Amino acid sequence: MRLRLWSLALVAAGLVLAGCAWDEPDPGLVLVADVVSTLDSAVADSVHSGLEALAPEGYQIVTIEAGEPADWEQSLEQVSGDYDIVVAGGELAAVVEQVAQRFPGQHYLLYDGLLQANNITSVRLRHNEAAFLAGALAGLATTDPGSFPLARGSKVVALVAGEGSLTERDRAAGFTAGAHAIDPTIQVLTVYLDSHQGSFYDSARDLFSAQRADVVFQTAAAQGAGALQAAAELDRYAIGSDALDNGLYRGHVLASVVEQVGPALETTLRGLADGSVSWGQTVSQGLAEGVVQLIYDDNGGVVPAVVLSQLETYATQIVDFELQVPTAPA
Repeated sequence: MRLRLWSLALVAAGLVLAGCAWDEPDPGLVLVADVVSTLDSAVADSVHSGLEALAPEGYQIVTIEAGEPADWEQSLEQVSGDYDIVVAGGELAAVVEQVAQRFPGQHYLLYDGLLQANNITSVRLRHNEAAFLAGALAGLATTDPGSFPLARGSKVVALVAGEGSLTERDRAAGFTAGAHAIDPTIQVLTVYLDSHQGSFYDSARDLFSAQRADVVFQTAAAQGAGALQAAAELDRYAIGSDALDNGLYRGHVLASVVEQVGPALETTLRGLADGSVSWGQTVSQGLAEGVVQLIYDDNGGVVPAVVLSQLETYATQIVDFELQVPTAPA
């Protein structure tokens, strides 16, 4: 049976391929229409990379860009019913849930989200695992100014997130657990900018100055770079996300949480094709699969070897299921 895969990628850029007519594909060709629902370029690049990795196996990748969020439901409906698989990001979870009910014969692959339905497979990255390591690193920094001279020993750390999505709440749960694994009296502040006035830069400056945070973990990739700048200007520490931010303000960025959605999608699509992954199943991937990591490269050597060893021990315990990291409620 010919399998045609389509991924519906929605970004705020206008529908550029709408109305295109497609010839009937070759029976041996697998079509993937990549439609990215995130404005995070690092995540989008990872999604594209994962799908493009399937091209040598006979997959044809097509990118479709749709308009504003108000258009997403219509765009999903336009591709539903004609293709074997529609792939969408977690920002579209509510829309996918509605449309999937109207198209019960259509299969949907949702990444960075969680839905329960017979025609939906969810790929949930264990963001909380890498965030746990980030929280442990922040906790070690704020409790040991001798090893981290820019820390004041305030025992206050913070996370600044772009929105209160499931992904961000997973990161907050892991980050808090990691900090409290070092010292349960550490105060962990969490700021979601969808409900907080100001930019990442302004929020981080307030957290460093008024709230006495020694470390701020920003989880919005390039959009959160202002938090890293604030750390450098105020001589504090930050932890980056998605892209490798360590070299941006060397000596101030302790590490970066790097998460790769693309390999997770690639593995899941292959599983759906060979039957090792079932529809209605939730696929979970994290440290053990190498799709989430805390990376210290190019940070100016600001994390001592003894701390790196302690964090590696935590990572091994997580992979071996000896340490259970909490997740956010769905």
